[in-house]
Amino acid sequence: MTVTHHTLSPETLLEAPKINHPVPDATGRLAVYVQDTYSFQSHSKRKQIRVLDLQKLHRSWPITENISSNYPQWLGNSGNLIWLESLRNGHTNLVVRDALLVDHEYVAGTIPGHVSHLRVTSIPYIGDTDDDLGFAVVGKINTDGSLFNPMEQSSNFGNFASHLRTALPERRADSFTSSQKSVIWFGTLTRPSEAPNGRYTMGKLTNLMDHFKLTTVGLRITSGQGEYCRDFDINSWAITFVGSDFDEFQQNSCSCYVCPMLRWDGYPLDSLYHAFRHRGLGGNISSPILKQNNTTVIFLSQKARGYNSDKNRIIFIYNNQTGESEELFQSQDGRGQWDLSPSAITYGLDKSLLIQVEEKGRQALYKLNLEHWWPDKPTPDSLELLSGFLLYGSIVNVTPVISESSKSKLLVSCHALNHSKEYIIFDPLSPGLRTFVPPYIDLPRGQIEEIWPFGANGRQVHTWVVKPSYFKPGLRYPVILSIHDGPQNVWLDRWTTNWNLTTLAEQGYVVIAPNPTGSRSYGQGFTDAIRGSWGGRPYNDLQKVFEYVQNNLSYADTERAVAIGHGYGGYMVNWIQGHDFGRLFKALITDNGIFSMTTQLASDIQALRHDFNGLPWENLPEWQKWDPALYAGHWQTPHLIIHDELNLQQPIAQGLASFHTLRLRGVETTFLTFPGESHSHGDPENLLLWYHTVIDWMNKFVKSKHK
Repeated sequence: MTVTHHTLSPETLLEAPKINHPVPDATGRLAVYVQDTYSFQSHSKRKQIRVLDLQKLHRSWPITENISSNYPQWLGNSGNLIWLESLRNGHTNLVVRDALLVDHEYVAGTIPGHVSHLRVTSIPYIGDTDDDLGFAVVGKINTDGSLFNPMEQSSNFGNFASHLRTALPERRADSFTSSQKSVIWFGTLTRPSEAPNGRYTMGKLTNLMDHFKLTTVGLRITSGQGEYCRDFDINSWAITFVGSDFDEFQQNSCSCYVCPMLRWDGYPLDSLYHAFRHRGLGGNISSPILKQNNTTVIFLSQKARGYNSDKNRIIFIYNNQTGESEELFQSQDGRGQWDLSPSAITYGLDKSLLIQVEEKGRQALYKLNLEHWWPDKPTPDSLELLSGFLLYGSIVNVTPVISESSKSKLLVSCHALNHSKEYIIFDPLSPGLRTFVPPYIDLPRGQIEEIWPFGANGRQVHTWVVKPSYFKPGLRYPVILSIHDGPQNVWLDRWTTNWNLTTLAEQGYVVIAPNPTGSRSYGQGFTDAIRGSWGGRPYNDLQKVFEYVQNNLSYADTERAVAIGHGYGGYMVNWIQGHDFGRLFKALITDNGIFSMTTQLASDIQALRHDFNGLPWENLPEWQKWDPALYAGHWQTPHLIIHDELNLQQPIAQGLASFHTLRLRGVETTFLTFPGESHSHGDPENLLLWYHTVIDWMNKFVKSKHK
């Protein structure tokens, strides 16, 4: 089934299947993926692990429908799949079944705790047999180094969750992590020799950090990655990962570690073997990848310490022993020859590097040939754009596919503002595309436009315009000005479940989604220009975009306009409320926004130190200059406040202060809270309430007459 126009309601959006990126098998004929769905009729979730036939279009079948199953992987060339299955007692089963459903599934072993992010590889010196394999998973540890079981903690401590701290806890983007540190565990999977139908058995599970005497190091897991963790990689010879080097004042300080894996059975290491540590360029590190049958590693590294939105640069480590390395596209002035910031890298099968990067509001895919680098070093001109076959949309994941006829074939996941995820196989050397799973939701591309108004300092501001699919020329539609999170974030040409611009437009609105100063994908200078100007240049950009819409888009009725924003976007809506721009809107909506800047000291201190050129006692005028609370005396536009009670990026006090201020000033307001949510709404029932509350609030003040 494919949902087209006239049928996209919040319920349809949230009940649509969510599919992750497929993992191809060793032959390139099959791939495995996970599909999640939710039903508002039964108020229940359904999950399937499915196999996709890469030879016959649209043919797939379920392997399991166990709701607790996840992270499927292939067991070498055996044609068998293995996945993790969480149990009620907090343990995790390793479950195996052949992909063609000839035999029944079985349990290869049980891990006495909760683990995730399963990876499987062959073992050195074993040859081509699949009888002995290595695997790695991620799990938390107790203070004694044993595997953490959340159910045992619950039974031991009931509902108590107190923490006595002498330093800042480790953070993720939307919450503090628990006191248990995440580490990598590894082990073996073996079956009887020369028995293809024999069953695999799990061997001893070993703590990688303990094994390599890295007891103070934890795995750094970047939030927002979905089901696939890019913070570690494995092959037959090594495990590489990004480790947190916890620093109370620079919390995202980290290193890339490479652990040589001559054995996978946990046998004590010879004193000659140890882990190698690479600091990169001094800032944040991400996306480490290992070369096949090698221990050399490539990763992304930033220069600025404590600034997560600094430009990512590609670092090659040529020698783990000496640390010999090279920055790709480096320049004498230190800025680098390429002004874009890669988000992920992958090795191709044709001795190439596949580079995903945000570029002008889209996620693009480039290829760099890794051969013939001598005597001339590669430059950005050496890059080949692979995503050029897409007329619109973004490539969000890519995996090389083994093929007898080509080493350049790729399996990609892509989506756009007007359609949900689809799978495509293509070969850059051969024309033609093969779509295997079409998008479940597919709306007309004609409802999406792009404009480039001039903003602050004469720079153009890329802006998405989303119209309802039933748009009729000659009619005028109310306007939603939608402001993204960040501030160093971006509205991309991609599908989302939260804050879906197309779903909002389908309610009878024209959605204006600008990428103002501070947004990613338009060069590092444009991103960095937010510094010292939180309520300055972006505010001016938004004003000029709105003025452009008033003067140039005849179908946009700016006399009936609403401004909405999440995170930093919520900050900006509060800022707009306190200034003249706020009087141009009939209603405002702040979702997890900021009311008082000093209250943000409870959040991500390092980002604030960068963006405000110091902390309040170091640069008080800057903090006061851009503080919405100091302009609350001008608040007068009806204002909906939404806040998640577990949000540690913008603590709940921010939402309460905004709501109380509106009440004290006699401004019409409503306060919606989600007790169990953090920075982003994840529960489908909560998301449905969010959409209905937002839509009802907008309709109350600027109800469309054309639906």
